[in-house]
Amino acid sequence: MYIQKLDDPKKIRRVCISHNVFSLLQYLLISTAEEIKHTFFFFTDGKFSRHFPNSMVFNIKRRGFGRGKYLQAYLLLLRRNKLWPFLKHAEFYAQDNGVQDWVLLKNHNYICLEDGLGSYQEQSQKHSFDGFLKRLPFYPCGIYTWGYGKNCTARLLSHEPAADSFLREKPFIKVDLWQLWQESEKEKQDFIFKIFNVSKEDIEFFEKFDHLLLTQCFSEFKIISEKAKIECYKNIVKHFNLQPENSVIKIHPREVTDYSTIFPGFHIYKNSVPIELIALHLKKRLQVYTVSSSGVFIFPEQNVNWCGHKFCKELYDKHGDCERPF
Repeated sequence: MYIQKLDDPKKIRRVCISHNVFSLLQYLLISTAEEIKHTFFFFTDGKFSRHFPNSMVFNIKRRGFGRGKYLQAYLLLLRRNKLWPFLKHAEFYAQDNGVQDWVLLKNHNYICLEDGLGSYQEQSQKHSFDGFLKRLPFYPCGIYTWGYGKNCTARLLSHEPAADSFLREKPFIKVDLWQLWQESEKEKQDFIFKIFNVSKEDIEFFEKFDHLLLTQCFSEFKIISEKAKIECYKNIVKHFNLQPENSVIKIHPREVTDYSTIFPGFHIYKNSVPIELIALHLKKRLQVYTVSSSGVFIFPEQNVNWCGHKFCKELYDKHGDCERPF
């Protein structure tokens, strides 16, 4: 699929705000080729922007504004329609969990793209200075995130999260990735493979194994320490007796841990690819192991081994156990 640069803002009909590989895959699958060609993408990581001439990398936090990020957000809010005039008429499909998102989304209705399902459980607002700021009339950011914002009209989810009363208040749209892939024209399928740099060899690589361990960015997101995360996965590998010759470890796209030094001899898949895209093409039924990754929902339920927090004392002490978190 060849996407041309759209110089006329009136030709841009949609806006997609994506922070990770899964939300981007989800948006591409729910959209037609024509809709993708008329979308302007806002990324917080530059790795995918080169595939989309109608895009920019936009991340307030990564530009080092620190405590001044809110002032910068105000200034951008005042200038946004001049910088991006198409915001006034475009449809929005977005993640909404960053300061930059609400600069773009404020006063606009949007459909929330999916992140990890753990984010869609019932939330309570903390009383803090940040919480006070969020209640000011002209605050550029949203009070709620993960689809809890008042301007969110619906949430796209691949699986319904458990015990979330908010789902009764706002539409929940089930996204069947398998069906959407089958209905996609070959041109779009090839484009998606190109974006994520997935080839036939990648699929064949996973077919060699019987067991798949999906790791998560617990330490990168300061949920637990790096030491505790490493110990957790060592415990899982030992408990299930996973062997290097028939097991593969796929690291989370946002992880920086070098698992090759932790598990010498194991095959480590480091490509920044949503596991769902790989799983859609696997003929072999692998046994899958995870602490709490929602990426496993693409696999047959009988092949999923939920490890929960019992293999990590730090996770258990902070959040209790979760045999099956969603």
